[in-house]
Amino acid sequence: TPITGCRKVAFISRKGGVGKTTTCLMVGHTFAAYRGDRVVAFDANPDAGTLGHRLRRETSETVATLLRDEQMIGRYADVRAYTSQAPSRLEVLAGDERSEIEDTLGSLDVSRAVGLLEHHYNLLCLDTAAGVLGSASQGVLAAADQVVIVSPTSLDGARVASSTLDWLVEHGHDGLASSAVAVLNGITNAP
Repeated sequence: TPITGCRKVAFISRKGGVGKTTTCLMVGHTFAAYRGDRVVAFDANPDAGTLGHRLRRETSETVATLLRDEQMIGRYADVRAYTSQAPSRLEVLAGDERSEIEDTLGSLDVSRAVGLLEHHYNLLCLDTAAGVLGSASQGVLAAADQVVIVSPTSLDGARVASSTLDWLVEHGHDGLASSAVAVLNGITNAP
């Protein structure tokens, strides 16, 4: 399906450890491998997200350094210096592991980063921290065109996914809730 402008897909869950980052990464790889678009996965987890560690790092740059240098970024080649690229062509903008509490990625920072990225990419996969109440998650939801709710296959997981949809509707994100995609992720412990 052709994308006009930039499509922003947020991967969310109110529960941690459900495979949200892995789902974001694998969807990003799939889109990058089979579409001609530029695709970037952005680690919007302010609490030492792991998205940037899921592929070979080409740079030590992070979202924090991208935002610090935003006045110098005008072309794709400029923003590309802040991402690492997988063989699938997916690019990843890593989160900052060294963030101090006062420097934590917030809603306005997410908005600024998305604003920079959407000028150079057709598809943004936005990985978030667990939960929807944090400032960065609020920024992701404000920017998102679509949400993917990642849930474990347990009954508790289904309840959390359902309550996430309810929360979206109750907090003015009716459009995101009505077009949400659910991913049921069965996690098994291999012997």
